[in-house]
Amino acid sequence: MTMAIAIERSAVIRKLVPSKESLFAVLDGASVPKLPKRLKEDAVPAISLLSDKPPADLAETGPWLVSLAPKTFGEWVIANWGSHWGVLATSASPIESLVKHFRELVQARLPDGRTVYFRFYDPRVLRVFLPTCDAAQMDQVFGPVSQYLVEDDGGAILRFTRGKPPLKAETL
Repeated sequence: MTMAIAIERSAVIRKLVPSKESLFAVLDGASVPKLPKRLKEDAVPAISLLSDKPPADLAETGPWLVSLAPKTFGEWVIANWGSHWGVLATSASPIESLVKHFRELVQARLPDGRTVYFRFYDPRVLRVFLPTCDAAQMDQVFGPVSQYLVEDDGGAILRFTRGKPPLKAETL
């Protein structure tokens, strides 16, 4: 992706954030090369969605919640849009509420009773999963999140919000 496209996409994404909300990313350590190292180097406040102190192997490959308020780190994430690194979310809630919410989504119980990791933060998963949800599931997935911004296969921005029916989807 060219720098001009990355700058344009960043401007579009930043304009989608309501004035009283913040922009967050749920990043996938399995997809973002050396994510914990980059977070530390850039002094980006980030919280593991697996636990407060994940073991090194899980820290390297697990999901991380990051505020994209630090502009340079946010621009780096947005510049790599299309690499299925994670999903963006906006919310008026504090980050602690989002951590609690997303930690509840990281695991799912299958009909046979087994518990598995649910990779909702992979845009290839979320963009397919959300349209299948009923109203109750939508409430559970959205919680304090007002919108999810997800890449499609071509790198376009998909915006998911609650609406009528329970989900409103737009390609931007």
